[in-house]
Amino acid sequence: SGSIEWNLVSRLQIVAMAVFTVSPCTLEHWFQEVPLLLSDQGWDLTARAGAHSLHHATCPWGGRLLKVKAGSVPSEGIVRPEVLADVTVERLAPGAAVVLEKDWSHLFGLRELTQHEAKVKAVTQRLRRDFPEEGDCAVTFVGESCGLLFSRPDGDGFELTCVFQVSEEQFAQWSSIQKMLLLDSSCRFARNFATRSEPELREKDRDFYMVLTVQSCRRGLPLVPSAESEEPTVTITAGISVGLERWTRFSPNMASSGSGSSDGRFCVADFVGTFAARLGLSLAAYDSMDGQRLVPYQCVVARQEWEAAKDRFVNAFLLQKKAYRRANGGSSAPSFHVDVQPRAAPDGHLEELKQRLRQEERPSHKVVVRRTFLEVEEEEEDEISMAPAQRQVRRPKTTGIVAEASVLAF
Repeated sequence: SGSIEWNLVSRLQIVAMAVFTVSPCTLEHWFQEVPLLLSDQGWDLTARAGAHSLHHATCPWGGRLLKVKAGSVPSEGIVRPEVLADVTVERLAPGAAVVLEKDWSHLFGLRELTQHEAKVKAVTQRLRRDFPEEGDCAVTFVGESCGLLFSRPDGDGFELTCVFQVSEEQFAQWSSIQKMLLLDSSCRFARNFATRSEPELREKDRDFYMVLTVQSCRRGLPLVPSAESEEPTVTITAGISVGLERWTRFSPNMASSGSGSSDGRFCVADFVGTFAARLGLSLAAYDSMDGQRLVPYQCVVARQEWEAAKDRFVNAFLLQKKAYRRANGGSSAPSFHVDVQPRAAPDGHLEELKQRLRQEERPSHKVVVRRTFLEVEEEEEDEISMAPAQRQVRRPKTTGIVAEASVLAF
């Protein structure tokens, strides 16, 4: 029994190590692991070329983190990966996709220090807007390693910061000349990635998705067409001619996994996805947009998919309203709105993280007691503390999500 107990403890330790050394896949996870991600504190300067600089720090999940300050570029913001990429392997959500890119060394300029030929590989990219501050925009990359490109409004452009992971062995082998080459190539990568979108692509990005709203479910959840094996909640003669006479009360457990919520609560993304699937339509619905979860009565769909499905979907939804009134009595029925302004759901954990980041970035002071007075002694600026003066944050010219203080209960 002793050996079994020891093996169990060892396995638990291995699992715990795996949990705490996993590389981040979202911007929030990056800031949780590295609160001073954008600060000069905790980073060592290793190379500088004018306004551009290369810094390094110990990586919490192994290896070494490199941070490149790539300067400011005139840009209208970063385009979503599924719009920008030549080949999208899988769309995970609006602003998140698995795309085919040149290999990891090409992404962050590391190819300048390697001799192997670039190959096309799958990379997961996630766009995040308005975090940790309004106007911020970032893309995280997960492939052979992990990294991110962060942009913050700066006058008429964006200040770019590039962060990525390398092994300790790689970093230790690089000479000062190689680090200068890396700084130059990483700056070029950051600037090209942030500005490579043509006006046509930016227009496509603005119109790629649309938001749907379902509200006024005052007498219970809406209905969906009944499956053959289901006992209908209600039947209506108006739907006989189109095969939609049988209707069943929607339940969150009807939803297929992957698009909507997974906590069992009602979410319009679940409802719209189920409603469309039972009509035989190809219409994926999502409960988040650009890394932000929406209020439960909204969902996001691709505009192209909606245009192909809208006629049958809208006609069926009108029949659903008749079935809803028949089942519940009265004149009340769910309302349906298309192409509305997205609204972000309140997130207490996100606000706590923002508050923590603000506290972490506050400059530290040393308190010196002299006789009966307290004096605050400012720390001397060393060669690593090179943060520019804080500038007024301006809203970028990109489609954002309006934060909402309360959530409508269905």
